[in-house]
Amino acid sequence: MRKATCAVLSSICLLGAACGGDDKDGGGDNSGEERRLVLFHTNDEHSHLFGFAPELDDFPLPTEPGDGAIVGNIARRAEVLDQERAALADDGIDSLTVSAGDQTQGALPQIAFATGSPDFTIMAQIGYDIMCPGNHEFDLGPEAYAAAIEAVPDMPPIVSTNIHFSGDSDGDDALEALYGDGLSGSRITPYQILETPGGIRVGFIGIMGVNAAFVAPNKTPVLFSGDPADEGDQAAVLPALYADLQPAVDALRDEGADVVVALSHSGVDLATPENGDDWNIAQNVSGIDVIVSGHTHTEVDDAIVVQDPEGSDVTIVQAGSYGRFLGRVELVLPADGGRPTLDTYNLLPIDDTIVPSDTGITDE
Repeated sequence: MRKATCAVLSSICLLGAACGGDDKDGGGDNSGEERRLVLFHTNDEHSHLFGFAPELDDFPLPTEPGDGAIVGNIARRAEVLDQERAALADDGIDSLTVSAGDQTQGALPQIAFATGSPDFTIMAQIGYDIMCPGNHEFDLGPEAYAAAIEAVPDMPPIVSTNIHFSGDSDGDDALEALYGDGLSGSRITPYQILETPGGIRVGFIGIMGVNAAFVAPNKTPVLFSGDPADEGDQAAVLPALYADLQPAVDALRDEGADVVVALSHSGVDLATPENGDDWNIAQNVSGIDVIVSGHTHTEVDDAIVVQDPEGSDVTIVQAGSYGRFLGRVELVLPADGGRPTLDTYNLLPIDDTIVPSDTGITDE
């Protein structure tokens, strides 16, 4: 399910009226009844389309349940998604499926990154709704990333809020050409609103964190938040990052988003939470409801809850790496149109105890 609407940072005033609603405490279309939304999420998939332990053990794909020793495989992820979505549909609950960056680079399918783009192709096939880039999408440079996107006609939309193009330098023209307001076929936007079949308007921003930007030298001449001289310096870059994000979140609220989700390739630190970019983003940017985190390959078993500057809860989650887990966040949208609250969160294991009904996904 993908239905993009009103994703324009440069035309906030014009589109605010078109999309309806200017209540920053909630969306513009309040049904008067409690509603629910489930977010399925992954991050740092790193081209792990096949299971591993090693990958050879998973080829051809077993047709009988295993003992859980083989983990991952996108066909198993698709099976779990199909089952979960079907159960939600029976209960009348909407869902969206998202990725928080580093979809590519790290296993054999990466070889076809800029030509056949197998990672993006299959993620589109199994129904991902939206994603943000990670640092590894820039391993071969901005032009290769642009080619990978263009290789997939039904590519899920990409949000990248704090990306900055050179404007007059060679090397990022093709990627910049894909970036825009979302109303004229733009493949990458500063923010995006997706509307579910049940009418829930879910706003998304996309974040490249401080360390993630620093460890992506081949992104040049693309830049992310802050002065290039400060790249990698968390204390110096974070204020600039907040300044890039807040207008986009405000725009989403002005345009009637019921829920605001940040897809953030930034990371968490479970031992010292205040060291994590996403912890700091949650505390310093108002209006985000959920941060789907990536970059640190962290299995967040219990959702991290932080208060934003206005005292509202921000839920931070992350699903490890390599497709070993599918994250599941269930939100409750109150009848009064206020901010959503977390109901349940868990990581669903993806392993060989799951027998895919569609083995053709990885046979292709």
